[in-house]
Amino acid sequence: MISRTRHCFNFAICKHKFGSLEDNKKLFSIWTIGGTRHCLNLHFVSKWSPQKFPRSALRKPSILRTCFAARQSRCMKSSVSFVMGQMLSEPVTTKESAAVQNHLFKVGSSCMQGWRNTMEDVHCHLLSLPEAPETAFFAVYDGHGGARVAEYAGQHLHRFICETPEFRAGNIVEGLKKGFLNMDQAMLEKEAVSDEVEGSTAICVLIRDNHLYCANVGDSRAVACVHGASHPLHPLSKDHKPNNEEEMKRIVAAGGWVEFDRVNGNLALSRALGDFTFKRNTRVSATEQIIISMPDVVVEKVTPEWEFVIIACDGIWDVMSNEDVVAFVRLKIGEAMEPEKICEELMTRCLAPDRELCGLGCDNMTVVLVCFLHGKPYTSLVTKCGGSTTHATGGTVSKKKKEGVAVASN
Repeated sequence: MISRTRHCFNFAICKHKFGSLEDNKKLFSIWTIGGTRHCLNLHFVSKWSPQKFPRSALRKPSILRTCFAARQSRCMKSSVSFVMGQMLSEPVTTKESAAVQNHLFKVGSSCMQGWRNTMEDVHCHLLSLPEAPETAFFAVYDGHGGARVAEYAGQHLHRFICETPEFRAGNIVEGLKKGFLNMDQAMLEKEAVSDEVEGSTAICVLIRDNHLYCANVGDSRAVACVHGASHPLHPLSKDHKPNNEEEMKRIVAAGGWVEFDRVNGNLALSRALGDFTFKRNTRVSATEQIIISMPDVVVEKVTPEWEFVIIACDGIWDVMSNEDVVAFVRLKIGEAMEPEKICEELMTRCLAPDRELCGLGCDNMTVVLVCFLHGKPYTSLVTKCGGSTTHATGGTVSKKKKEGVAVASN
C-alpha cells in the first residue's frame, strides 16, 4: 500500500514556522518512502518545538527520516486512513432516509456513515422556505475536519440567503452569493464554529418560478436529467479543485501554493465554507483568499422535459460518473422505486467492499433525489423513464403508499 498511496497530512494546523514560505514547502514535501512522496504533519509530532527541530532537515532527507522514524510504523499501519481520515474495521451501513412531496416535487434522501469513523455530512430538503414560501430549497453539505461547519450550514444557510436585500429584491443569483459570504463571516465571528481547520462543501439547489438556481462551493455535485433517454445528462455544477487554472491563480496570488493537487499540500478543495486558516490574508478581500466561500451559480429554466435532479457528496461521485448515476437513477424510477429507496440503492452500489481501495467508496455518503412531477402523479414520471403500464398504475407504487413512508418534517 505504501508504494501506491499518497498520504496527505494536515500541515495547515501546524502553528510553527520554519523560515520562509519556500523552506516550509521543502520541509512539507521532502520525505520519500517507497517511491511515494509523503506530506508531513508537523502537528502530529508537535512535541518538537521549532527550536529543537533540525533545520538541516531541509537539506538532508535522512535527518527527516530519523526524526520521524518513531512515528513511521504507527503511520503505516493504516495507510488508507490518511487519505480519507480515520477508518472503521467494518462500515456503518445503517441508512437514514426520508421523503417529502407536494404537487411539484417528490423528494427522497438518504445518508450513510460508511467506513468513516464519524459522520460529517448534512443535508436538507425544504419544499417551501419559511422566509419565502414560493421557493424550494435542497442542499448537501460535506464536512471535513469535523461536522460543525456542515451542521451550521444545514441549519442556517438558507436563512442567510433569504435575508439578503438582493434576494428580497428578486435578484436570486446575487442573493445566493451574498448569503454564502455572509454566513461564512458569521461563522468566523462565532466561537463555536470558527475552528481554523473545519470546513464544508455546499451544493444548493433553489427552485422558484420555474427557474432552478444551483450554488456550489467545493466538490459536492448536482446533475439533472433532462429530455429523457435522448440527452439526459445536464450538469449543474463544477468541482472546485486547486489544480483548476483560475483557482490556482487565486491561491498563489493570496500567498498559497498547490502541491499534490492540494492547497498548501493539505486541502483538496479550492472553495469551501469555514477552513478559516486559509482566509487570514488581511491584504485581500474575502473573495480573493486562498480558500473562498464565493459560490458559482448556475441558472436554468425548468421545462416539462426536466425529470429529476440528483444532489450528492463526493462519496458518490468519486465512485460513479455523472452519466452512470443518471442512468442508474432513471432505471430505478422506471421500476417505480421510491426516491428515498433509490438513494439507498445508489449508496449501496458505491460502498467499497473493504478498505483496500485507498478510500474509494469509503467516504460518508449523502444523496438527495428531487423528482419533478409538473403537477402530475409519480406514475407519470415512472412511465416517462421507461416503466411499464403495470409499474406505473399499480403494484409497487400503491403498495409503498399503503405501507407508509417516513416523511421528513420541514
